[in-house]
Formats: sequence, C-alpha cells, structure tokens
Amino acid sequence: MSSPPIIDGHNDTLLNLLVPSRGGGRSFFERSERGHVDLPRMQAGNMAGGFFAMFVPTPEEEVFRQTDHGYEVELAGPIDQGYAWSQTDAMFSLLESLAADQPDRFAITLTVNQIDACLA
Repeated sequence: MSSPPIIDGHNDTLLNLLVPSRGGGRSFFERSERGHVDLPRMQAGNMAGGFFAMFVPTPEEEVFRQTDHGYEVELAGPIDQGYAWSQTDAMFSLLESLAADQPDRFAITLTVNQIDACLA
C-alpha cells in the first residue's frame, strides 16, 4: 500500500528564502540543510503540497530570553502598513517566481480541482 500524499497546513518557506539569517539565497529546488522545506525534501517525505504562509517579520531585531521552559520573545509593536505590504508582496512575488521557474514541478493551486490535477 502506498502512503497518501501529505498536505502541510503551514510552512514559513517563503520567509526563510527571503531572510538571509533564515536561509535566504538558497534554492527551493535544491536540497538544503537550511530551513524546513525544499522540493527534494518534500518529495522524499511524500509531501504533495502545503500552505505557504506570508508572515511579516518585525523590522526590529527580535530579543529572545532563555527561560527554564524554553524562551520568551517580547511582543512587537504595530508594523507600518507600507512595510507590511512590501514584505507580503515580496513573498507573493517569490511564490509566483517559483511556479514560473519550474511549472512542471511546482504550482500555485486555488481550488480542489487544481490540487487533484497536480496529484494525478
């Protein structure tokens, strides 16, 4: 019996590909030890698709405080709308470029029928 395709409910791949300290500059289409998701690791794990989050990071450096139970991060203040828009636009542009660069290996789907077609 073959295992069913896995759909990941949330990943931060776009942010990780854009931010240098999180693995920015690496190729999504080549296996890497940086980040959690790239296409070769998706294929090896039978991950057929995922929801690519567009999380806007705070422009300031985050301060992590170690505690006995892990770490704490101070809640960031409001983010400027223009900054948020530019960050989201950059992530969406990256997503579109991934689909355009290798349409036979990566697609943006918006409907169940499109997902079914990709899995066929």
